Amino acid sequence: MIDFFTKDDTLVLRYIAEFANSPDWVRETIKVKGYVKLKKTFYFEEDDILNDSKFGEETEIDDFDDPDTEQVTYFLFAKLTGDYYKVKKGILIDDFDIFIHKDVSLSTNFFVADSDVSVFRVIKNISLNNLYLGGDYPSAVPVEEFESLLKYFPTSYERRKYVEARIASLLRNYLDSIKDAEKIYQKHLNTKLSKQGTDLAKIFQNVELVKYQTILEKL
Repeated sequence: MIDFFTKDDTLVLRYIAEFANSPDWVRETIKVKGYVKLKKTFYFEEDDILNDSKFGEETEIDDFDDPDTEQVTYFLFAKLTGDYYKVKKGILIDDFDIFIHKDVSLSTNFFVADSDVSVFRVIKNISLNNLYLGGDYPSAVPVEEFESLLKYFPTSYERRKYVEARIASLLRNYLDSIKDAEKIYQKHLNTKLSKQGTDLAKIFQNVELVKYQTILEKL
């Protein structure tokens, strides 16, 4: 489980490993690879790990065979700069800076879409501009609009239907009685888009690129 909380001028990511092959697999992975990646999205190195004692929660593992044992690791995620937390470069992406207003209530969904797709790795294929989330910065993306954008990321069902549509378009040239998977997929997308009540083109000019780029990353 991943959640976020603030401590002084630091935005902290707390990772709770409910099931692990080692009592300290995070540090062991970093020791071997030099980094650890959580949910295929969050990239951390040894310097990013924070001391448990700073949070008044000493995590001691007396019996790793105990199914109730949970390994907790705290990571430095962002530092406060003015009214915004600046995400440490490299944790999410290297291509541009991400600023999150101090009043934004964060959840993992802001960064990880269905099937552990990294939201900001998809966004970087569209724009390399620094992104401000919430607050009064002139080019800041309103939180409500950003949450709406997340709904455009494809689900596992949509990815499967997309693949079926592509395969059907090819096999139709050689086989008879092929299901019109393209029509089914497009109908689903039209229904989904019609339910959205905001014009996301004001933020990103090509939402379809977000959708298909995400799909292709998972193929």
